Amino acid sequence: MKIEKAKTIGIPTYEGVIGIGSEDLDKVNILTKIILKAIKLGVSLERLEILIKIPKYLLEEDLKKLDERGIVERKGDIYCLTEIGETNYSILEVIEEFNRLKKEVIVDRYTSKVFFKDSLKNNYISTEDKENYEKFHIDKEIYKLETGKFITQLFYNLSPANSKNIVIKFLQESGFNLNEDIIENLYVQVTLNTNIQGYILGNLKESLVFNTISNLNRDVLVERPYFKVKAIPSFKSVVGLKKDVKEAIQKLNLENSELLSEKAKNLVSKIEILKKESVTYYDPLEKIYLENCLKSEVDTKISEKKIFKIEEKALKIKALEFENEFLQEIKNKYQNDLEIKYSAQPNNIIQKIAAEELIDFYEEVLKNGLC
Repeated sequence: MKIEKAKTIGIPTYEGVIGIGSEDLDKVNILTKIILKAIKLGVSLERLEILIKIPKYLLEEDLKKLDERGIVERKGDIYCLTEIGETNYSILEVIEEFNRLKKEVIVDRYTSKVFFKDSLKNNYISTEDKENYEKFHIDKEIYKLETGKFITQLFYNLSPANSKNIVIKFLQESGFNLNEDIIENLYVQVTLNTNIQGYILGNLKESLVFNTISNLNRDVLVERPYFKVKAIPSFKSVVGLKKDVKEAIQKLNLENSELLSEKAKNLVSKIEILKKESVTYYDPLEKIYLENCLKSEVDTKISEKKIFKIEEKALKIKALEFENEFLQEIKNKYQNDLEIKYSAQPNNIIQKIAAEELIDFYEEVLKNGLC
């Protein structure tokens, strides 16, 4: 379906800060984390005791537990990290370096997807820009998507949101050395600030494709027009006839048709043709004519706020004409005496469309692997 011009669409959002952690390291106390770092640097037990400034027995107790868990091993008076210890240290290093960045994110309240704030550039407006936000918010020409499903404050690994995906991609692009063990151990959490609301800005795509499954697992309800097209034949030889003459010819045809001349019988045939209704339905999406009218896919009682409307005037639709066996037959038979006019009555149906097939922003999200 071709749309005449782009329409701005606002996708509701919250702001937040994204952080990462590890369920394994969450069980480790601060002292143990300090010990891991010191051992990584090759600090001896004696030096470790001086640096950390805790009783030797506490230090030895902690080291013994780490040894039993296979995280460290003793070589003379120096402790070294085992393979498991190296993994734990790498995870700890990644977590601390990333969390120091305090990366700001925008949470899409329609799809639950998460985006780094700095990646949206000019495609975002929030309550922090009070003047422009208020203008945008009350602008009736801009369609605002209704809020999606409930957003929880924490997005963990099993969340359907893309929070972990964007963090891993960011870490890899930033030069962090991530193996499968590290990735598996990480979880992501987003702390929302619901006081800062906003909109991601998108545009209605010029060409719409229905009947596809959304890769974002989110559809938009769209009300769009289709057309009931009627063919209205007329005959030059009948147009000038008065009503009482037509009725008299028809009555005589019913009572005693043998009394009618061939010309009169021909007029009766034409009058009967004018009584017949030739109707079809035009789908501007597929650009095809259908015998039966289109039906909505969802309950029409749904709140209007949840439905995106495509007006008839927004579609590039040329004059609608059609032909069927009946019309072809009378064209061949009556030729120059026949004139056919067409009328197109718009009707509306409600259909589901994948979010990325309606809004260009979501298409770019998928294209650039932001999900």
